[in-house]
Amino acid sequence: MSDYFSLYPIYDPKGSRDAFEIRPYKLKYIDEDKATCALELKPDGMRKDCYYVSDPDQIWTHDDYGFTMERKIIIKDPSSLFGNKRGAIACEDATLGIAFRWSSKSTSRKFTRPIATFTKDDINKEIDLTSQFEKCHFKGEVNFTIILYQKTAGNPQTDEELFINKPGYILGELDTITILFDGNGSILPVLYEDVRGAALWRVKCNIYNPSEESFSPDFVAIYINRLNCNFKFLDKKNDVYNPQLANEVMAAAITMIIESVRAVDPNFNTLNNPESGSISDAIRYFRDVLSWDLSNPISINQSIREAFENKKD
Repeated sequence: MSDYFSLYPIYDPKGSRDAFEIRPYKLKYIDEDKATCALELKPDGMRKDCYYVSDPDQIWTHDDYGFTMERKIIIKDPSSLFGNKRGAIACEDATLGIAFRWSSKSTSRKFTRPIATFTKDDINKEIDLTSQFEKCHFKGEVNFTIILYQKTAGNPQTDEELFINKPGYILGELDTITILFDGNGSILPVLYEDVRGAALWRVKCNIYNPSEESFSPDFVAIYINRLNCNFKFLDKKNDVYNPQLANEVMAAAITMIIESVRAVDPNFNTLNNPESGSISDAIRYFRDVLSWDLSNPISINQSIREAFENKKD
């Protein structure tokens, strides 16, 4: 949850550890043969609670398939959230609600759906969350959040006057994760376009302040042209897919981006204290965690290709 000052008590997961059990999201999709196939959420390696969608069979892409998101939430013992006690956020006889929200900053879209309500007496109540999304529904980074809110007001008793006690008010978040939908797990956001007569791939690189600009399709990305006659060699669904070519293209694109940062920041000073998720933060990760040699374009490209060739999925 974002840090902010609240005039009324809000949910603190550290102070209410026994209230909820939240299990991980499960993703799946229906393939062309109408079979249900499992997808995996894998950490992106740079930010906490940030993931990309991975298909063990390397078939699924969000451009071609939708998906279903499932999750189980168990309301174990919510009594600590009600009444005159430490950590409480609502009157003894109030009703609280749980909602599922997704939001996309890059597209300025969000959606919230209530999924359950409960009172202090709802012990071990199980909630099954299921949401289906059509193909191409999301772009870029999307946040998925489980929200706690006031469903109905209660009758304030002694020492309950500080509760907001107004229906509809958000009282906190159970958790939130970010899923990256561009790139399908590649280290650089990958987008697709259909341009006749154009090259097989190109790089988007709009970098002016790399310590603040996000490492996302808003500023950096590689575009693959599906109408180029050689696209089949970069198409994982094609029998002639060439992973070595894909690695070479990706290595060249990332090298171009790193050199573009060097052009505006020759000494890489912005890597010292970058904003989380920024372009400089990503390059710092390449240098300090992945141990890529960023001293010159040749060493950068060599480091990237070696990393890709030695990668084990």
